[in-house]
Amino acid sequence: MVSCPVCQQKLKLSFLMLPGALVVCPKCGTDLRVVSRDPDRVEAVPLEETLNANAKPESYA
Repeated sequence: MVSCPVCQQKLKLSFLMLPGALVVCPKCGTDLRVVSRDPDRVEAVPLEETLNANAKPESYA
């Protein structure tokens, strides 16, 4: 279990998500990147990186 760094919403990551995977916080809509899995850690993706029309989040946490 990990928390969104923006709104503190608790997120449960799928065990299939590897570091580098993108997820979206269901509460605030922030794009997040999985940084590590042991322990689980996510960070907000900078806005400049979210403007790519071909990039799609892997999952909604």
